[in-house]
Amino acid sequence: WNKNLSFDKAFEIADYVKKNSKEDETISGASTIAPLIALLAGRRIAANEVDTNAKRFKSGILSDESFFRKICSDNLRFFVISNRSYFSVRYVGHSDFFRNSFVQEKKFIDPAAQHFVPLDIYLFKPLYNGCGLDK
Repeated sequence: WNKNLSFDKAFEIADYVKKNSKEDETISGASTIAPLIALLAGRRIAANEVDTNAKRFKSGILSDESFFRKICSDNLRFFVISNRSYFSVRYVGHSDFFRNSFVQEKKFIDPAAQHFVPLDIYLFKPLYNGCGLDK
């Protein structure tokens, strides 16, 4: 069943990232989407933090604060949000830091990524260098 899923918007999102970022800028976010987009766009994953699975955060292995300190200090250009991720629209709504440090730049809707239910994928960008953590 899951093998029948596709990610139809992957190339479109990667093309947008490539056209709207520099080669030395990085991407982070939803672990099921951001790494593929980074590969297709020829961009690095910020701070090499590829695994942003919710279990890493919920178990305490990685805190939101330490994660954002690492990725925001690595020339972060785009942050991927998806409701099938720890970094979801709900997360954005509950995180004062995220709401005060990032702004939505683009929304994509993938029609086939989750069993015939459209999947919203958002690209956010930092409002400040270092995501404002150096203030």
